[in-house]
Amino acid sequence: IRDADSMLARRQYEDALRIYRDANNLQDKKSARALLGMARSYHGLKAHKSAADACTESLKYVGDSRVLDAEARNLRGVSLFALGEKADDKRWKLAEEDFRAVLTMVDLYPVAQYNLGMVLLKQLRDEEGLKELRAFVERAGSMPEAASAKKYIENPRRARENFAPDFSFTTMAGEFLSSED
Repeated sequence: IRDADSMLARRQYEDALRIYRDANNLQDKKSARALLGMARSYHGLKAHKSAADACTESLKYVGDSRVLDAEARNLRGVSLFALGEKADDKRWKLAEEDFRAVLTMVDLYPVAQYNLGMVLLKQLRDEEGLKELRAFVERAGSMPEAASAKKYIENPRRARENFAPDFSFTTMAGEFLSSED
């Protein structure tokens, strides 16, 4: 499985998926870790339904491992979040349940609080979402999501609408322009 883990890090998702699948087959298709690896591979391939399904299967075999349980629930929530389309989408409700469960299980996943804040904003529940994002920023330190959370706190609509990404450039005439301008 270590080979597959390193392939994931190198974004060789299909190769990693094959190894995780083989490892799961060797364990009578009951390896929580291999199934979670498959889910991460599917996530890298943007196959969010397959990722969510692999997480659900993984959860059947995590046993007492709160860490594996939290990882599988967080990734399933992320996958369901990616599949959602509108504020009342049941997949966003299910994602919310997963993120809330992770937050009660382990303190190792502050990103679950960020994910929860985002899914709440998508559901037009700004007050709740902003509360979660603020709490995340307080404990996030230098996590990359902290900068995004601050932008969503500043303008919650960013979570629901397409905005141009931040940019800056110098024109051919030598004038500096940025998205802030």
